[in-house]
This record gives sequence, C-alpha cells and structure tokens, in this order.
Amino acid sequence: MNSSEPCFFKESGMSPVLGIILLLEFALGLIGNGVVLYILCFCIPSWNISTLYLFNVSFADFLLIACLPFRADYFLHGKNWNFGDIPCRFMLFTLSLSRTGSIFFLTAVVVNRYYMIVHPHFRINMIKTIPGGLVVTITLWAVIILLSCYLLFTSHLVTEEIANKTLCESFNLNWDKSLIISWHYVFFVIQLIIPLIIILVCTGYIVRQLQRCKDNFGKIKRTIKSMTFVAFVFIFCFLPSTVSTIIVVISKYLTLCWLFDTSSLVFAASLSLTYFNSVLNPLAIYISSLRFQKSLNNACNCAEKRRLYENR
Repeated sequence: MNSSEPCFFKESGMSPVLGIILLLEFALGLIGNGVVLYILCFCIPSWNISTLYLFNVSFADFLLIACLPFRADYFLHGKNWNFGDIPCRFMLFTLSLSRTGSIFFLTAVVVNRYYMIVHPHFRINMIKTIPGGLVVTITLWAVIILLSCYLLFTSHLVTEEIANKTLCESFNLNWDKSLIISWHYVFFVIQLIIPLIIILVCTGYIVRQLQRCKDNFGKIKRTIKSMTFVAFVFIFCFLPSTVSTIIVVISKYLTLCWLFDTSSLVFAASLSLTYFNSVLNPLAIYISSLRFQKSLNNACNCAEKRRLYENR
C-alpha cells in the first residue's frame, strides 16, 4: 500500500560487521593483487594486449583495495567519517574510478578473446598489438575519469546531529531529487548492466564456437571453464547490488516503504560484494591466463630453489 510520507532509510546496526568484512577483503585483495602485479611487471618479459588489459584490471583492483581500510574505519565507528571533506570526496571518487576501471577492462579482456576466437579475421583484431592496446587503454581511462569526476566537485558529508556522527556516502538512500545523486544511481546501474550483457553474450558465443572444435589436449575445456568462471564472478559480485539499486529507486519514488526498507538493507550489504570482486579477480586472472600460470609457477619454483640454496 502506498504512503504519502517519503521513505527514509533506517540504520540496521550491521555497520561493524561490514567493517570486519572490508578488512578481510583488504587483506586478501592486497595479497592477491600484489602478487598479480608483481608477476605481470617482473616475470612476464613480453606483453600482448590481453596482458595489458589484465594489468589494468589488477591495477584498478589494487586502487580499490587501498581504499578499504578507510571505508572499514568508517563502518567500525558506526558510519562516522573522521577524515574531513576532501579525503571523503577523494575516497569515493577512487572507489568509483577503480570499480568502473576493473569492470571495463575485464569486459575488454572478454571482448578481445571473443574476437580472437569467434571472428579471428575481423579488422578489429588489428588492435591486438600493444600500440593499439595502449590507445584503447588511454581512451577507457579517460572515459572512466570523465564519468566519475563529478564525485570530486561536491561534498558528500552529511551531519546527523542526533546521532552525533558524520556520514560520507555517495549513495545517499535518503536523497532528494538532485541531478548529481540521480546520475550517480543511473551510472552505477549502467556501468554494471551493459558490461554484464556484453560478458554474457561474448561468453555464450565463445563457448558455442569452442564446442565445435576438437579438443585433443584439454585446452578448449580449460578455456570454457575460465570464461564461465569470469562470468560467474561478475554475476555473483555485481548482480545483487544492481537489482537492489533498481528496486530502491523504484520503491522510493512510488513510496513503497516496506519494499524500500528491505531493498535498502540488501543494497547496503551487497556493496561489500562489489568490493569482493577485487578479491576474486586475481583468481580469475590465474584461471584464464596460461601465461600468467606459467610465470607464477616459475617464480614459485625459483623462490623455492633460492630458499633451499640459502639453507645449505
């Protein structure tokens, strides 16, 4: 039943739990993405376009992971921001920038593989050289910065005098109908839905194409598994927040407050899943890149030989 009164988000008391989850994500993501960046930078001598895109995925994930201690501190203090206006803007901008960067470059990896497997003779495959990949990389980062920079231009601090705390939120669930806040919700949904559709469509065509080929050494089976895993990670990490965001916006505008309350709680919790994507991406990179697997195994073998030599 509709109500004439506007809907307001009520805190559930789960902030400390989310803070602990973010600290765990920080620890795991720091290790995983640190290893990926080290292997890509120091153990793979020659890069191809796929390696370049994977580096950008891991770099974006590393930026996001670097923000999580500040986000965790915010939640552990009951959603009270203690670092001022400018750090709040910069943190929210970096979170949005890195999340979008990770999504866009992961999508670029899938699209690149799609054209190499399904349409190997298309002219777009000329971009698979490093200079062509650099053009794509610079263009994508420029677009991402332009789409996210609005977070730097306005304050996101909201003081709650009764609770005696200062909120630092880009997603203000008790928002007014301002242009910036509306764009933030629209951009969040678009940046997830469009890449999700692209990844699912490309993965479907890749799997169908590979299933027609003869698999003598199990390489095709491994490729299918890796592509399926990437699609699964994307759906698992981003679909809950996307669906709940749409429901939050619709229920608030229609003043369906019972639905707004439930979807707001789901949305607040599902944001931690979007950060978890940066924890799972190193595993996705390991599974999907045979060159990375070999380089990591070689690095581990060298480290083990060095340790044995030093212990003699």
